[in-house]
Amino acid sequence: MWAQRFKEWGYNAVIIDHCSQRNIQPHTGMAVTPLTPSDRVNDYIAVAEWVKTQSWHEGKVAVFGISRGGEAVVRAADERFNRGRRGAEGLAELDVYVALYPACGSFPKTPRGPLLVMHGEADNLSFFAACEYGQLNHPNYEIKTYPNAHHGFDVPGADVVKSSKDIASFVSARYDAKAAAQSFEDTRAFLMKHLQSK
Repeated sequence: MWAQRFKEWGYNAVIIDHCSQRNIQPHTGMAVTPLTPSDRVNDYIAVAEWVKTQSWHEGKVAVFGISRGGEAVVRAADERFNRGRRGAEGLAELDVYVALYPACGSFPKTPRGPLLVMHGEADNLSFFAACEYGQLNHPNYEIKTYPNAHHGFDVPGADVVKSSKDIASFVSARYDAKAAAQSFEDTRAFLMKHLQSK
């Protein structure tokens, strides 16, 4: 859905499948052992390198990730993180960062480029209450939070509530039309500001 939205806004979009070639099955609510945030970052960089060789590409490259993918986007934006593909040189392939309800591990104090983070305030999977958004005041940050919105607020359909031994009961998807519409607007404005600027 997001790739189609980006296309409608006039951007090229490439969807990355982090799991199939690594023989990883669908999962929710846990880290997947063979797939680390570093692996996802390496995938982002490899795709950005490929994109920049394509005749249809011009300008900057944005990376967009959801949940665990958003966690990796935040990791890629961290100036301290130079362990990705080709180290700091590889990370330079990424220009703009967008994370949708990322898992709240640690956030960079100084993101290497413009970073938009969007999160529902009722999210109990990517646990909003544990996020340190109030401490992030670097000019590269743009933080958008949505009252009463859960994880998966942008996904139309029935609520999905699950539980695991690690985090008990959690909502993996609960559609919130107002939060979804606002996140679309926030993302579009952010991309227009940072992808189209010289």
